[in-house]
Amino acid sequence: MSHNPAAELPKQSFGCFCPSEPRETAMIRSHLVLASLSILTIACGQGSEGQLHHDLGDRPAPVHPGELHGEGDGSSPNGEAPYSCEEPPQADELVDLSQLTPCKSGGHCIEAEDVEPDLQARLDRCEDGVSFCVPDEIILYRGFYIPETCRFVNGLEGRCLSTVLPEIGRTADTMPVSNCQPHERCSPCCDPFTGEASGACDVGCDIGPIEAQCGEPAFRACCGGRGHCAPPSLIKPEDREKLSGSGCAGENLCVPDVLRDPDYRAPRCQGRVLFRDYEGVCLPGCLDLPMDFLIGQGSCGNPNDECVPCTDPRTGEATGAPGCPE
Repeated sequence: MSHNPAAELPKQSFGCFCPSEPRETAMIRSHLVLASLSILTIACGQGSEGQLHHDLGDRPAPVHPGELHGEGDGSSPNGEAPYSCEEPPQADELVDLSQLTPCKSGGHCIEAEDVEPDLQARLDRCEDGVSFCVPDEIILYRGFYIPETCRFVNGLEGRCLSTVLPEIGRTADTMPVSNCQPHERCSPCCDPFTGEASGACDVGCDIGPIEAQCGEPAFRACCGGRGHCAPPSLIKPEDREKLSGSGCAGENLCVPDVLRDPDYRAPRCQGRVLFRDYEGVCLPGCLDLPMDFLIGQGSCGNPNDECVPCTDPRTGEATGAPGCPE
């Protein structure tokens, strides 16, 4: 694992990826949700506020299960100084993973008492229902490591993050592997939809993007400024037909910004189609939805929205549009 000598961020905790401290952000997820679809794209960094407990992070290596809960002063095996970004664990000081229970692909189980509560919410439980599945890279280097640099779509700078992390694992099917390990995916340093720092390049001892500063969105605006053009590779095949390429170059598809929030629930509306009144939700009119030639604004307040039925008037089946009753 590479080490950046320019980093000046000593850490006294194991598994540093929390946004409450500079350079310790984890991932921002960027999901696209459309009706009953789940268009999951980049998982770059919704920062967690927790970190793995100091007791485990400062243990002299190699660490064995019986040593995880003892008292530790954070010193290295020679007793001189705590591990830091400038002095990370060396090859002969790494945690002995063979003494830990494996989980998923690229992770091992760490007992709950060694994981801060805020971070527990961002990790999956192991099969015992008590311990948490933590990426090997974080365990091995006690958090003092730099993820490998990789190339996201369109050549954007990114970092290799483990699919053991649920926010990465959920989007693994549509994220590029690039030069990452098979259990990792390449997450961009800057959110291409917003231009904001994603946190993917602030993990552990990383000092942030090398090639460019975040700022302007990398993806072109569309949908009258209410969406951005995304490469089809970031969208599940079954969901691409629901998006239009209007305003986008090449094969890119226009993704409304509101649908990038996995918890988005569109406002309710009333409309009329095929001489029938219906209940629906207001969604951007730039979506390429079935029967959109029949669907109008209805009672939606925004003239650029369409009142999408909650029930398909042709079949009587639920459309699953966000905001409709489940």
